[in-house]
Amino acid sequence: MISSPFTFLGLNYLWSKEVRAVVSAHWMWAVISVRDAHNAFKQGTISDISLALRRQIKHSNLLHIVHHTVESKLFFFCLTALFCFLAAIVGPASALLLLPSTAWLPAGSTHINLNGSSDQLWPQHLEERHAGPQSCDTGDEYFCLQGGWTIMDGFVTPSGSSDRETYVNEGGASRAMWVWRQDDTWATTLHGATASIASRLHQDHERAWQFATGRRRRLRDAVNSGVFVRVSAPVPFARVLCGPIKPVNDTSPTLLFPILHPQESWREEADVGRLEEANVNGSFTSLVNAKWMKLPAKFGTSTAGLAFVTKVQDRVAGCGCSVDARWATGEYLLQGQTTNWQAFLGKNQLPSALKFFSDQKEAFSETTIQKNVGQPISADAEWLARLSTQNNKTAPVIRTALEHLLVSTRLWDMQWVLEDQFTPIKELEAIIALYFVNAISRIGWYPQTNPGKEGVNPSLVDESVVDDKLLHQNIRVGNISHDIATQTATIEWFTYATGWQLNDSALYISVTILALHTLIVVVHIIVLFWTRSSFKAWASISDLLALAYLSSPSVGALENCGPGIKLKETLLQKFKIIPVASSVGGNVQQVQLVSSSASTSNMGSIGVNQEYI
Repeated sequence: MISSPFTFLGLNYLWSKEVRAVVSAHWMWAVISVRDAHNAFKQGTISDISLALRRQIKHSNLLHIVHHTVESKLFFFCLTALFCFLAAIVGPASALLLLPSTAWLPAGSTHINLNGSSDQLWPQHLEERHAGPQSCDTGDEYFCLQGGWTIMDGFVTPSGSSDRETYVNEGGASRAMWVWRQDDTWATTLHGATASIASRLHQDHERAWQFATGRRRRLRDAVNSGVFVRVSAPVPFARVLCGPIKPVNDTSPTLLFPILHPQESWREEADVGRLEEANVNGSFTSLVNAKWMKLPAKFGTSTAGLAFVTKVQDRVAGCGCSVDARWATGEYLLQGQTTNWQAFLGKNQLPSALKFFSDQKEAFSETTIQKNVGQPISADAEWLARLSTQNNKTAPVIRTALEHLLVSTRLWDMQWVLEDQFTPIKELEAIIALYFVNAISRIGWYPQTNPGKEGVNPSLVDESVVDDKLLHQNIRVGNISHDIATQTATIEWFTYATGWQLNDSALYISVTILALHTLIVVVHIIVLFWTRSSFKAWASISDLLALAYLSSPSVGALENCGPGIKLKETLLQKFKIIPVASSVGGNVQQVQLVSSSASTSNMGSIGVNQEYI
């Protein structure tokens, strides 16, 4: 029964005469060896042979007869149907596994090592020591807080911050700065030090393909449609809200500052949250004036405050802005064939085919933002003062880097800022958010640089690439000293190529089918070896007479007897089983079923589809 369905590779075996004979029979015939059949069969009628055969099976250690009941017939039919179905689909299942699939395949991973403690790289309280080396007091190197403002200058236009995204390419990495300008304005970018080392490792990874061996060489030579690089590291995040712009004095003006909640949005469409007045000391006599300040605790979860005042002739207007900066859980992604790194909050799965992730467009109160941003960062006055360094002391009008950005906009257009109470504020928030997130993204960058030279600190990366180890998983790079505190981030590479892997439910089903098919074959072989017997499945008496026909006796042969039987009376004749010499040799025995009826010679041949008495 087990072997028969695999001979007929299709469900048509279910309506064959063999299955019908077993289901309609009174007895369920078990499998018996040819040797046992020879010992059981004696000269007599077919009924005598059947009785002797049943007795032999009953006393055999191999199998036994089971009386046919409705339950047993149903079990037999269902089991046969299962094996028929399995046999019918095992071929297509194996063919399906041979089809290659195009998917994202892992192409290496390692750890990014950064010099410094967690407080030096991603501090929760900003102090003057986080502002960079002494040279940053007057300079604008990329590892300083005010670095990159000249690149951001192209982002700001006379009509305001026209784009949602800008790219800062310095320190060996091109990273995106993204700003969300609906409801609460927030901005993100990559931590500069982490992105710089990740970019260097990615260049080394590209060179490592030249030394690829084995499976990695096949990945290299495959049809590569894109790359996907993922770095798990903290993401700088800054939310900025500004109060309404109103006429003020140019000396010690009183401005309205938003009171921010750590989880809730302050602005939802036209509705705004609470405001609180604050007096700002100083004189604001330039075209645009920006002053960083530390806000009292009553202003909520604010990292810093910014007083913005513009003066045109004798007209003065201004507003207060609250900044809420955080470190968020996220990833840096390099997608497709681009060279620009992007920051995303949360953990991301691999892309679906080549459909890469687009910039996140969620309000501050959305779950994606709230579950990934950390606690608000605090800052002291000394660190905030380092944000106000003058960019050009020899210019006719000395301005800070932020003021230089603001003067390039329409925010000094007095009529516009006083009449439109929405657009000017949103553009001011976008510029401040980008400037602040750019500043905190540069914290901890200087220890990762090569002193006196350009590039990454040589202790953090390998000097040269001479093998393909970066294509392997969880390898070590650099020569880190145990005497220096270090932090780590994880970088992973994936390539979109054609290969064989279990990445689809259909493939898992195919493997299950092949495993079940193999299990049946293995069990069958074990039984054969354990019993030291070969088996023949006889589903009906026609198979028994077919043995007589196939044995081809030289005398008294019954021709074509199997398919010609239509009535039970046809079986009322005497037969005997006789042993014959085997042409194979050894211990193999063969038998023949020979008619011993005296009238056999006068019966003639049994015809197909004819009835006999």
